[in-house]
Amino acid sequence: MLKSFLFCSLVVGLYAQTVIAGVEDLQAKFESQKQLLSTSFNQQKSQQVDRFEQAKLAYRDSFLNAQKRFSQQWDTPVLSSATTWVSYSEGDKVRRSLDFESGAYTIEVLGDKTQAQIDAIVVQQTERLLSATSSSAIKSDPVLNQIVSNNTPSNTPSNKLFTELDSTVITATKQQSAYRQAQGSKVTTVTMRFPQDKLSQRALQYIPQIKKQAHKWQVDPALIIAIMHTESHFNPVAQSHIPAYGLMQIVPYSAGRDVTRVHQGQERVLSADELFVPDYNIEVGSAYLNILEQRYLNDIADPNTRTFVAISAYNGGVGAVAKHFSGTGSLNKLAQSVNRMSSQQVYHSLVDDFPYKETRDYLKKVESKRQYYAPYF
Repeated sequence: MLKSFLFCSLVVGLYAQTVIAGVEDLQAKFESQKQLLSTSFNQQKSQQVDRFEQAKLAYRDSFLNAQKRFSQQWDTPVLSSATTWVSYSEGDKVRRSLDFESGAYTIEVLGDKTQAQIDAIVVQQTERLLSATSSSAIKSDPVLNQIVSNNTPSNTPSNKLFTELDSTVITATKQQSAYRQAQGSKVTTVTMRFPQDKLSQRALQYIPQIKKQAHKWQVDPALIIAIMHTESHFNPVAQSHIPAYGLMQIVPYSAGRDVTRVHQGQERVLSADELFVPDYNIEVGSAYLNILEQRYLNDIADPNTRTFVAISAYNGGVGAVAKHFSGTGSLNKLAQSVNRMSSQQVYHSLVDDFPYKETRDYLKKVESKRQYYAPYF
């Protein structure tokens, strides 16, 4: 009897040890797999961060190289921005710029030239501008032509920058002046004006796409066009040093990053090529407004308050707006704070007390334009 008991105890003990060893083995394998998955995830995350950083550095390098190149002949090298397109030609001795905000078209010529030569250059450069397309504008831009791979934006409402406009209408407004650079070379400046209706007509071309994306993403179409107007003044090749690209000035590593993660299922770097396609730019901008209003700011009760906060966040970042109202980056605390205020109190807090002047002015501009465009929708 005792022998049987001892034998059974031995068997049970051996079985228990086997079970424990098996469990420990499974646990070790689980921890190993967990570590591998964690390492793989961190590597993928690091690679993604690297891609965003590489995209930023590529633009910065192209920008700095262009500045260095033009500073060899010009006291102040001028490059394109969100509202102004700039290009150089004739061995960098002729610079032309078009300000989409004011309608000013400026041609600057280096060197001592006769009046006949200046007049010929003005006519030639104006004709080139009137035949320019978004693709050719990118190709002739000293910064963009280094980072845009195909130089061929597609799906544009009108690929030409301007249509049905005679050069005589522009040149009739020209005013000429001259000055000497610090290095001694003469610069002749000729400034002309585009009719404002030609600039505003560009906006009308985008309305069908704005309506489509507003419906898709449940965003106010007047808000979309107001942001577009404020960001780029409908410059289809808008860029900024951040960098941001296109009509709604999409920043690939912030708005673009959020849109691809939330609405496309996988975070990725949106290229300048993609963002210079007007339809796609409007879609991404509208999708980002959807994220702001219906995800990040969804707990804000008053729709007007939510709009004011979203506009400020589009420019200054949702974290900065949260900190302004609650002292922290918490979106829950942001909602709690503004829900205790009227929409007008929130508006005045943002335009009077927000720490960044650019964002204070931005809200005023966008809201004014939103009210202006509302009857069109």
